[in-house]
Amino acid sequence: ENTCVMFLADHGEALGDHGFWGKGPYHYDSVIRVPFIINWPGVTPEGGRCSTPVSLLDIAPTILKAASVSPLEGPVPTEPEAPDAFPVLPGRDLGEFRTSDKPEDRAVLVEMDDDYLKLKLRTLVTAGWRMTIYGDKEYGELYNLSEDPTEQINLWDDQDYRGMKSDLTVRLLDEIIRTDSVLPRLMTRA
Repeated sequence: ENTCVMFLADHGEALGDHGFWGKGPYHYDSVIRVPFIINWPGVTPEGGRCSTPVSLLDIAPTILKAASVSPLEGPVPTEPEAPDAFPVLPGRDLGEFRTSDKPEDRAVLVEMDDDYLKLKLRTLVTAGWRMTIYGDKEYGELYNLSEDPTEQINLWDDQDYRGMKSDLTVRLLDEIIRTDSVLPRLMTRA
């Protein structure tokens, strides 16, 4: 009655999608959408399904919250010095999410660095879009997942989507900054 059970993976497999096999240096849905099942009595409804994008960064805050453990080392100040500061851990407690057919407007970051191939990818995924930027390259990927769920039409160079690409680029940069966390976080100033 009081055990939170999670089943998940760190990556999917292409299994022939888009002519690829394995996890490779690409962020198609079949590679970045991983199995993620959580059973948390009293928190997750039985048979519920959440369509809001979640991240593996959400695992640590969820486990710590379930165990009533602070993510900080040492005592937690009774009043935070900077209440608007980013959280100590970049993810969210999955207990905050509720099952719904209408996904929350949340963006998650997917990263991949492959020194052997000299590739760095940063991908932003929302409920309706996926955008991938390749470091030191002029090309990228932009997919409207609502209209093209199998990611067949790359809108990266389509001038009609220049505004969306710009908006998603800003959101991607925000996610990179928000999730770039070095612990321990500074809690007070001398």
